[in-house]
Parts: sequence; structure tokens; C-alpha cells
Amino acid sequence: MSRFELDTSSKRAYLKDLLKLVITHVFGASEKDVSTYAFSDQSMKIVTSKFTLEAIGVGQHQATSEVFLLTLLGPDGPKKSLVIKIITAGSVTRGSSDTPEQVLIREVSNLIKTSEMLEGKPYIQVPKVVDVARVSHSDNLDSYMFAAEVAPGQDLFTWMGEDLVGKTPEGLAQGLVKLRERLAVVGRALALFHTSKAPALSGKAELERDITILQRILKTLKEDSVFSKDPHTNLQTAQKIETALDQIYQRLLQRGDVALVQTHRDFHLGNVFVDGEVVTPIDLESRRFGVSGEDYGKFLYFTRRIIQYYLHDYDPATIKQAIQAERAAFLTAYKETAAQGDLKIPAEEVDLLSRFYEAQEAIHRFYSAHGGGNIEDSRQILQTLKNILQLSDGETALLDVPEAAVATVP
Repeated sequence: MSRFELDTSSKRAYLKDLLKLVITHVFGASEKDVSTYAFSDQSMKIVTSKFTLEAIGVGQHQATSEVFLLTLLGPDGPKKSLVIKIITAGSVTRGSSDTPEQVLIREVSNLIKTSEMLEGKPYIQVPKVVDVARVSHSDNLDSYMFAAEVAPGQDLFTWMGEDLVGKTPEGLAQGLVKLRERLAVVGRALALFHTSKAPALSGKAELERDITILQRILKTLKEDSVFSKDPHTNLQTAQKIETALDQIYQRLLQRGDVALVQTHRDFHLGNVFVDGEVVTPIDLESRRFGVSGEDYGKFLYFTRRIIQYYLHDYDPATIKQAIQAERAAFLTAYKETAAQGDLKIPAEEVDLLSRFYEAQEAIHRFYSAHGGGNIEDSRQILQTLKNILQLSDGETALLDVPEAAVATVP
């Protein structure tokens, strides 16, 4: 395996070195060719006449990782895109037993396994690994880089910004239509991801584990007087949340069992690339079998929060209508596809799981925000949670960027 050194003295130097590495190592260009490119940069993005390279995220699990998107430009626009992930030795400081090499092997292995499971399926593809290398990242610690080809589209978070930001009311209406079309494409693709060649396994134990964790968190919040000290988060609200979650859980149990499917485990807006009708999920490091709602619950939670943020100048009724319409577009496409897949997941199960796991994401975020002393953010998340569980009639407009909707390089 080849080994390269990257200049980490500054963000600009780092990006230029990374671009140079990929262009020469993956595409076979010479150092002389690279030196002739005219570089311009905007924050964490470098643009040349033939390539663009931008930072799109940092990893959330085990070893610290950084994610970049390299787009090759042709006469008619983007013609190929590579997701480049650098897995550093940060796991040592995080106390994880996983080495960067182990994380690399797991993620590349997951890409190969998922590709095999989705073989022959339309509308969804898995990044194709085209190169792996060892790199010296900082403090002379060895790290690993891999590059994987994806469809030359954009992540959904970027698409949402283009569709919804800075629009007139007419422009916003058109943007919401475009967003619904993209969400339907993603819903269909996620159902294919979940149902392709999935084993006939029970997800009941996973569901029991998750409701137990949520009950424990709510109990802790009540014991710490979080609800009783804050008039916005009183004990009555906590009891309503517990009751609503238990009702969903009991309805799921009455149905018998829930399917255990292939899950992504980090299916948020920045990890979903959309190119026309083709969806490419990236960052499959945490892929495993689980309950389907874990993926679309997280996805719908962040979609809701981003819409709240981008439409914060509009009245609550408009925000609520937009969220309901976008949510319905995603779930309708998901349910139609899932009902026809190998597992034939029933529509009612999807509806119940979507509420349950969207609420789970909100509760975890609420717990984290309160623990970090961010009271205003926790109040906004609590209102979102009440909306998810249909304990409130309105939708809250967000005046701050939603928490952790898309990971970005600091």
C-alpha cells in the first residue's frame, strides 16, 4: 500500500495536498500538470478548471475521520464525483479500541457487502472504492485514506439549501415541490436498501431495547428535575411524552413482530447523495441489521428541523404544512416500495416506526442539549418532539442552525 504525507500546517495547504494526492495517485496526472491549475478557495473548498474539492463532514464514530467530495468537471458540468475519507489516529484519544486500519477494513467491507446485496437494484448505488492509501496526517501518525466513486450529484442538505433559501413565496413553493420529488426518490431508495436480500429475522428485541433506553432517559430527566424546574418542560409534558411513546410501542407489539433489515445507522441529509433518480448513501461504517425506523426516523427528524430553520420567517401553519407534505412524499414512496420488496413491510408498521424513531432522535438530542447547558436549543427540540408525537398543533420556527443536522469540518 502506498504511503503519502499531507501538509496539515493550514486548511488551504491541507486541501491542496489532498487534491494533488488524489489527482496524481488515482487519476495518474503528473505533479507538473497539477502545478499548472489555478486554485481559488472559498472556506473549505478549492476550485480549479477541472476539479472542485470541498470538505463535507467529519466522522462521528470510533476513529476520527474527515470526509471530502472531489468532483471532476467536464464541458457540460460535473461528470464524476469521488468521496474521499481520511481515517485518522483520533481513536486513541477517544478511548476506542479500534485502530484506523480496523475502521478502514470495516467500512470497505461494508461497502462490498452492501453492493452485493443491492446488485441489480435500480435507483440506488453504493460508493465504489477506487483507491486506498496510507497517509501521514499529523504528528507523524499513520492514517488511511480511501476514495470511492459516487453519482455526480449533491448531498440532500445542499439540495435543500438551493431549493429553499432566499426564495420569494412563489419560488419557495416551487422549491418545496422539487424537494418533495427528491424526498420521494430517497424514500424509494431507502426501502430498496432495507429490503434487498434481507434475512427473515425478528426486530422485536431491538425495539424492546430502544423503548427501555428512552424510558431510562425520561426517568433520569425527571429525577434531575429538568422538567419541573423549567416551565417550558414540566412534568405533565414528560408524562404525555411517555404515554404517547408507550401507545406507539404497544400498537407495534399488537401487530406481532417487526422486521430486522439492513440499516445504514447514520442516514442523515449529508450522507445521502442524489443525482436525478439515483441515490448514493455514503459513510457505511456503522451498517448492520436493525429496525428500519432507525434510518428513516433520524432522516425525518433532520428534514423537519432543516425545514423549520429555512422557513423561520413564515407562520407556523405554513411550516407545519410544508413538513407534513415533505414527510408524506418520503414515506409514501418508501411504503410503496417496501410493500413490494422481499420483506413486504406493511404501511402501518412504517407509520408507527417513523413516529417512534423520529421521537427517539429528538429525545436523544434533547438530553444532549440539556446536558450541555443549551437551554434554548433544548426547548426548541422539545417543541419538535411534541410535534412529532402530535402533542402540539403548531410548528416552531428555528432561529439558530439545527443541531448537528450535517457534520461539518470545524
